[in-house]
Amino acid sequence: MSYYLNQSPLLQEFIHQMAINNEDDLSYEIWRDVCIKNGWVEINIQQDDWVDSIKDATKQELVRAYNSLNQDLKWNTKKKEKRLFRKGDDVISFENDLEQYWDYLSQNK
Repeated sequence: MSYYLNQSPLLQEFIHQMAINNEDDLSYEIWRDVCIKNGWVEINIQQDDWVDSIKDATKQELVRAYNSLNQDLKWNTKKKEKRLFRKGDDVISFENDLEQYWDYLSQNK
């Protein structure tokens, strides 16, 4: 599980909350609620002023590239599924956490 926690630091919280809610899949709503409960802040993809404050240059460039993709109209049609949350210099996305969740499940069946 340590690999998956490195890739998705809130994975155990997601799984726990899904059990409480009696859900079979990680929904955006559960993901968002767990992020907020754990002190993560939603990133507005239209405003990336905070990106300059990220000390790690690689993370800074990854966030800029992700934000650039989100400016594309086709991505904005599914805006709620493309949101990011940050805590300090760390950034997580729903898509990545969902992928890690399914990978974790497939490895532990």
